Amino acid sequence: MVKHAFALATSALLLSGTAFAAPAYSITTLSPDGTTRWTHLNNAGAATGYLGGQGYIRAADGQLTLIPQLSDQPTAITAFGDNGAVGLMRVEEGPPQNVQETGLWRNGVVESLPTLRTTPDGLGYGVVNRISGNGLLAGTSAVNGGFYDDYGNLIPYTHAATFSNGQVHDLGTLGGNFSMGAGINDNGIVVGFSLDADDRRRSFIYRNGAMQDLGLADNYYAFDINNAGQVLANSGTSTASAVIWQEGETTTLSQPGYSFSSASAINNRGDVVGRLFAPGQGGAGFLYSDGEIVLLAGLLDQPGWTIRDVADINDSGTILGVGCQGSDCSWVLLTPVPEPATYGLLGTGLALLALAARRQRRAS
Repeated sequence: MVKHAFALATSALLLSGTAFAAPAYSITTLSPDGTTRWTHLNNAGAATGYLGGQGYIRAADGQLTLIPQLSDQPTAITAFGDNGAVGLMRVEEGPPQNVQETGLWRNGVVESLPTLRTTPDGLGYGVVNRISGNGLLAGTSAVNGGFYDDYGNLIPYTHAATFSNGQVHDLGTLGGNFSMGAGINDNGIVVGFSLDADDRRRSFIYRNGAMQDLGLADNYYAFDINNAGQVLANSGTSTASAVIWQEGETTTLSQPGYSFSSASAINNRGDVVGRLFAPGQGGAGFLYSDGEIVLLAGLLDQPGWTIRDVADINDSGTILGVGCQGSDCSWVLLTPVPEPATYGLLGTGLALLALAARRQRRAS
C-alpha cells in the first residue's frame, strides 16, 4: 500500500509538471540600472558584472568577489562558468581597439591563453567566449595574416577555437578569413559564425571534427547551444526575429504585435529568454517555454513591474535582467516559485503515504 501511495503521489507531481504553463516568478532587486551592469548567470545562481567599471562575481547569497583586472586596466568579462571560471579581455582604447591581453581567471589565478598566431607582432591572442557546464572552453584566436583598417592599423584574422590543457585547437572557417566560436555545450559541440569564401557571414555548428553551415540567412549569427543540440541565433537586424535551430529545423521566436525578437540565452531545458520589440517602443522581456512565448511582466508575483531587458537564464529557470517600476529601473533576479497546485498535489501524496503507513502499522 505504501508503494502504491508513493506511486500515486509521484504520478501526481509528474502530471503537475505538464499541466501548467510557465511558472510565476518572484523578483529580487540587485542594483540600480546605470551603476551596475550584470552580464552572466551560472547554474549555482552566481552572476558576473561591473560595479564602477570593475568586474565582480555576485554569489547566490549576495556576497561580492572582486575580479582582477589585466595589467590594472579596464577589463571585459567574456564568459562565466559553473565552476566560477571567468573569461577576461582587455582592448586598447580608440581605433582600432585591438585585443591587447586575455586570460582565464579561476581558482584565484589568471591563466594566459594560447594563440594560433605565430607572427611576433604582439597581436596574437585567444579569447574565451563561452564555458560549458562541465568546463569546456570555446572562443576565438588570432591567426597569421590580417588586413589594414581605414586608420592604417593591422587587424589580425581570427578563427573559432577551443582551449584545453594549455593548447588551442583551430576549428577553421567556412572558407573566409574570419570565424568566431560563440557557444559550446557539454558534448563539446561549438556554434558561432564565419565568413565564407564570398565574405558572407554564415552561422555554423562544429562537431565530429567538421564545421557545418546551419543554412540560416546571411545576417544571422549563432551564439548559444544547449546539451540537447538546440542552437540559438539572432538576426542582428530589426527585420527578422531570433530562431532556434535543431538538426535543420528552425523555430522562429515571434509574437503578433511585435516587429522582431532578440534572444539572450537558452538553457538545457530549452527555455529561451530575450526581448520583443514593437514599433516605437523599447524592448519587453520574454520567456519562451514549452512552445509558447510569454511576457515576463505577466509572470511576476508582484504587480507594477515591467522587464525591460534580459541577460541570461540558468537551468533552474532563474532569470537575470532589468526590471522597471515606471521610470525607476534596477537589475533584478527572477526566481521561479512553485505553482500552488503543486503544493496541493504534494500534500495529497504525503497524506496518502501517511494513511498507508497507519494502515500498515495497524495490520502488523
